[in-house]
Amino acid sequence: GVEAERGTTRTAWAQPQHCLASVQVDDGGGVGAEAKPPNAGRFGEEYAVAWLRHWHATATVRWLNEADEQHADHDIEILAAGETEWRHIEVKTRWSGCDPRINQMSDRQRDRLLNPNDSYMLLVVGD
Repeated sequence: GVEAERGTTRTAWAQPQHCLASVQVDDGGGVGAEAKPPNAGRFGEEYAVAWLRHWHATATVRWLNEADEQHADHDIEILAAGETEWRHIEVKTRWSGCDPRINQMSDRQRDRLLNPNDSYMLLVVGD
């Protein structure tokens, strides 16, 4: 599913129509869902951007890494219609049931996520 996590509050937005685990990767030893491709994070970001643009059609959605990795503390910015504050979204991609952990985030990302005054969210994409 796709979820957004803010501090200790978790909101399930919707179930995706397909899942990243269906992507088959040749890791040299055969093809299987266990092999995580080196661009899995990009797959997750691309899916998240498409999902946000579909379900929030009136919002402005900016994918910071669309052309090149920007090394920012978030991957997506979204501005809802009628709002003035951009929300910053960091995308984490789960692969084959592997849960992302908060220690996979930078200190800055973790601080922003845990700050109740920051419009920063974690969006998890996966199987």
